[in-house]
Amino acid sequence: EKEELSSSVIGKCWGRALIKKGNLELVYQDFRAQMFEPFGSPKVMECHNEKIAKDADDSFIQNAADTWVEMFRDKDSWPDVIFMFVLYDNVGHGRDGLFFTHLEHFMSKIPPSWNGTLLLADRFWSAIGVTHRSYHKYHLYLEEINEMVHALNDTRVRWLDGMGISREMVMYSEYGPDGIGASQHFHGFCDVPYLEDMGQNNTMRVCGNVTEILGQLLLSHALGTKKQFDLEKLEEPKDEALEYCHACPLALTPFKLVAYPEVTCSEGKLHPRNDDEVYSFKAKQKICPQWCLEHEVDEVIPSQSDMINIRRCKVDLADVTTSSIESASAAKVKSQVTPAKDKPTKPIMHTFFESVVGGCCGMSQEQHEQLLKAWKESWEARGWETMILTAQDARKHKDFGTLEKKLISLEINEYNRRCYWRWLAMVEAGGGWISDYDVFPLELTAELGAEMGKNGTFKAFDNHVPSLIHASSNEWDRVIHLMMDLLPNKRADDTVISDMYSLLEVSKSSSKNSIVWSYRVKTSINYTKGSDSLSLDCSKYSKQLAIHFSHHLCKRAASAQVFPLANVTIDEAVARRAEAALLLMDDYRNCQDRHDDEHVLPKKSLRSFVNYNDTSVNKSDVYFRVIQSMSTKKNNSSNPNITAPTPPILVEVINARNPENYEYTVTISSNKIYTGTALQVKSTKHNATNSFRHIFRWIPSFPGEYKIFVHQVLNGVHKDPLNRQPTPLVSPSPLSIIVGQQKGGGNVFEISSEATMERIEDRIRKSVPCQTVNRVDAYSKWSGDWVGPDTPFQDHSIRTGWRFLPRDMGCHIESFSRRDLLSISKKKSIWVLGTSVFRGVFLSLVDLILSPDEKEELSS
Repeated sequence: EKEELSSSVIGKCWGRALIKKGNLELVYQDFRAQMFEPFGSPKVMECHNEKIAKDADDSFIQNAADTWVEMFRDKDSWPDVIFMFVLYDNVGHGRDGLFFTHLEHFMSKIPPSWNGTLLLADRFWSAIGVTHRSYHKYHLYLEEINEMVHALNDTRVRWLDGMGISREMVMYSEYGPDGIGASQHFHGFCDVPYLEDMGQNNTMRVCGNVTEILGQLLLSHALGTKKQFDLEKLEEPKDEALEYCHACPLALTPFKLVAYPEVTCSEGKLHPRNDDEVYSFKAKQKICPQWCLEHEVDEVIPSQSDMINIRRCKVDLADVTTSSIESASAAKVKSQVTPAKDKPTKPIMHTFFESVVGGCCGMSQEQHEQLLKAWKESWEARGWETMILTAQDARKHKDFGTLEKKLISLEINEYNRRCYWRWLAMVEAGGGWISDYDVFPLELTAELGAEMGKNGTFKAFDNHVPSLIHASSNEWDRVIHLMMDLLPNKRADDTVISDMYSLLEVSKSSSKNSIVWSYRVKTSINYTKGSDSLSLDCSKYSKQLAIHFSHHLCKRAASAQVFPLANVTIDEAVARRAEAALLLMDDYRNCQDRHDDEHVLPKKSLRSFVNYNDTSVNKSDVYFRVIQSMSTKKNNSSNPNITAPTPPILVEVINARNPENYEYTVTISSNKIYTGTALQVKSTKHNATNSFRHIFRWIPSFPGEYKIFVHQVLNGVHKDPLNRQPTPLVSPSPLSIIVGQQKGGGNVFEISSEATMERIEDRIRKSVPCQTVNRVDAYSKWSGDWVGPDTPFQDHSIRTGWRFLPRDMGCHIESFSRRDLLSISKKKSIWVLGTSVFRGVFLSLVDLILSPDEKEELSS
C-alpha cells in the first residue's frame, strides 16, 4: 500500500489529500496562516520572484473560513480531531490581535455540540528561530500562549508549545546538525524496518520522532485511552482496501486554498503520480507584471530550491482586472507601488505635550518640562528615538475641527481635549508607539519595540488606560473614530468624559474588539524599607514593559513611604516625579545586573570539571566549559529525609561573537538513551575584547554518560538553501561528561539520589493519559525528556523506539499500533490543516496505517 509513498500524489500535496483505511479517515489540507489577510484589508497581489503567487482577488481568509464550514457541514462526518497551523510570531509582543481575529472567526463556525479536540500549533514547532530559545523569551512565550488559550475559554482547544516540542530534536531532523536554526521538517522519507519488539516487521516510509509523537497525540484524542479503546475495539483487525482521494497542485505557487475541492479518488495501493495527475493539477503560472516587479522587495524567504523575493503590491480592482494586469505593464493602477521611505534605524517613541502657562495638575510649568526631559533621556537610554507631538500635529487631521466642536459642546476642559488631540496627531505622524510623558521604560528596549512594532494591530498595553500604545496609522484613525462615535450627544452632570473612558467604552463593544488588550505597564512602586534606606524589589518588575508614574501611583507610594525620594509629602511626590522616575530607572538597571549574578551564577561554590590543554582549545577562539553550582544536602531543610534537588549544570560559552550576527545552541545527547537541550539564561559583554559570554542551563533527569554539542549559528543561516552555511561545532565539542550520584570528584557531575530511571518510570506509571486531561493549557508547556530504545521505557514508545516522557505536564502520551488502527470499531476522522511541516504529521499517520505494499509509492 505504501511502497510508492514518496512518489505518490499524497507524498507532496499542496492542496487536499484524504486517506481512508477501515474506520480511520485522515485528511490533510494545505492551510498557510501567514497568507491570511486582515479582514477589510486592501487587495494585494503577491509575487514570488517573477511569478504571481497570489492573485489580488483571492481571499485566503474567506477560503479558510469556507473550509471550516465544509468540515462541519454534515454532522455524520464531523472530524474528531483538528490539528491546525495558526500564525503567532510575536513573542514578547503581548496578545496577538491578528491571531485572535483569525482564530475567533474560525471558532465561531464550530457547532456548540461538537465534542472533538482542536489542537493548535505555530511555526515554532518547526524549530525555526534559535534566538527564541533563551530562558527569558521561552518563558515569555509560555506566558503569552497560556494567556491566549485561556482567553479562548473553550475546553475543546489545546495549544501545543512549539518551542518545547522541537528543541530537543533540533540536531536530528531534515538538515541535521548543519541545519540548526532553520525551519525543520521533522520527518523524511526513509526505508527502515520496525524494531522487532514493536510487533510486525513492517517497513517505515516516513521517519521522524517529533512528527510521529504528535501523530500519536492526535490518535489518542480521537480514540480515547488505550484502556477504553481495548474495551471497544473489534475482536479481529479488518485490513480493508485503502481508499485515497486528492486534489493536489503540482507546485506550491500559485497558492490555492479551496473549500469543497474536486477530488480524484482511487482504491488500492498508492502509485507514483502519473501524467494525468500531473497535468490535471498543473495550474497556469502567471507572470508578475512589470509595475509590481518594480516594487521594492518586502521580504526574502528560502524555499528548498531557491531564494524567494516577495513583493506585495496593492491593486485597485475596481479599475483593473486580473487579465489587464497580466497583459499590460503600463496599466494604470491607483496604488501600484508604495514608494520606499527612509526608515529610521531606531524605533520612535512619541509623546504628546503642550506647555501650560503657569502649570497644572499639581505641577508647575517648569516641573512639567523637567518630567518631559526625564522621559526623553530615559527612552533614549534604552535605544529609542523620541519625538514630541503638539497641537499643531493634531490640527493637520481632517477631522480635528469635528472632534474639537464635539468636545467643546460637551464642556470638556482643555486638558482632556488635548488627550483626544494626541490620537489625531499619531495618525498624522504615521502611527507607531506613543506613551504618556510620565511613562518610563522597563523591559521595552528599542530592539524589543522594533520587533513588537512589525504588526500594526492596535495594541493597548495598559488595558483601557492609553498610557502605552502601538498601532499603525490606519488603526489609530479607526479607533479614534470609534471613540468619537461613542461620545454622548449630551453630557450628564456626573459623567466623566476623557479619552481613557472613551477607550474603555470601545473595550466593552465586542463588535469592535479587534484590539490587543494587555496589562504590561507597571502601576505600583515596590521598594522594601530597610533600617535607613530603600531597596528596589526587581522581581516585582519582571516582564513589565514600562512603569506609569501617574498622579495616583505617586500619591500612593508617598503615603506608604516607599517613594524613591525620601521625606516628601503627597503633593511634593506629584510635583517631583521627574527626579523620582530617574532614581527608579537607575535602581532598576542596577538591580537587573545584581539579579542576574545572584540567580544565574551563584557566587558561592562554582566548580569546573573540564580541564583543557593547549592543543585542545585555542583560548583566543570561541570555546566552552562546563560548570556546576555546588548543592547543599538536605536542601537547607530540618527534615533529614528531604534530598537536595539536582544542582543545574551550566555550559559557559566564552569569547562568543556578537549576538547580532551569531547565536549558539547547546545539545546534550547520549546515544540511543537521551537527547535534550540547555536554555540560555544569561549573556554579558566583555568590553575590552568586544566578545560575549553566554550561560546555558541544563538539569539532568538520570545519571549516565552524556556528550555536549555547542553549535555556532550564523543569523540567517537557514535563509539560503542554495548556499547553506555550516553550523560549526564550538571546541571542545563533542565533550563527554559523566553525571553520577556519588559526591563530585573527578569528572563526575552531581545528581540527586531521587533522579533515577526507576523514579521516572514510577512517575509515568502513576500519571494519567494526556487525552484525559481536561485543561486548555495541557500542552501549553511541553516539557520532558526524549529517551531512546536503550532505556526501559518501551511502553507507548514510537516505532523508532524513542519515547517522550513528560516531566511536569502531569500526564503521559499513549501510542497506538497499526493493528490498533485496523481494529477501530467506529468511524474516526482527523484533519490536519497547515504547511509542509504539518503535512509530516499527516504522513506519519498515513505511514502507520498502511501496509508496506500500499505505501510503496507514498513519497511520489
